[in-house]
Amino acid sequence: MKKQRESQAHSFDFERAKKMAVHYNRSTGANCQIIDATGQVMFRTDTENVCVVCQEVQAICGDSSFCRRYRRDGAYYARHYGGKYIFLCPMGLVNWASPITVEGVLAGAFLSGSYLMTKPNDKLVEASLKKQGVNMEQAAQLIGCLENAVPIDTDRVTSLSEMLFLMACHISDIAHLKQVDNERHQKSISSISEYIHHLKKSDVAEGK
Repeated sequence: MKKQRESQAHSFDFERAKKMAVHYNRSTGANCQIIDATGQVMFRTDTENVCVVCQEVQAICGDSSFCRRYRRDGAYYARHYGGKYIFLCPMGLVNWASPITVEGVLAGAFLSGSYLMTKPNDKLVEASLKKQGVNMEQAAQLIGCLENAVPIDTDRVTSLSEMLFLMACHISDIAHLKQVDNERHQKSISSISEYIHHLKKSDVAEGK
């Protein structure tokens, strides 16, 4: 009965999505979360090994006021940009998301990350925290926690993002694949058009 309610609430195969998140975590060592369309975390791997920075952020700022918004936005941008989106959270940590869609509507997303890919700009992080109502003392405490963030290189992030994308395609319905294919087709046409335009400009410049 519980599984039936979960399936109805998420409108996709939630149990299968959880199994895929666990396999992703076991095979790559990277964490994985399943969120709903509002950014609420419905499932996460590594519940006992949550990022130190994230723990401090949630303790000081509260999950709903800080992290939930960037998770939600990450999912929507991932859908907008063809199924993959790599971004920095307000603390300057890298995350990547891929949307789960049903009948063209965002139902949730796979999300992974909160790793240190580049050294964050303390001033930008401080300004971001200030917008969340964090005082200077708390901001300094959070910025200090960044030293304990787990590092990751760019190539690995790209590969892990690609894996999340494949997982999301597997969980989403066929409409998702059609949308992705259509977007890639449009991008391909756009690239060809730009190339032809470039050739024509070159011919004009050469007086042909």
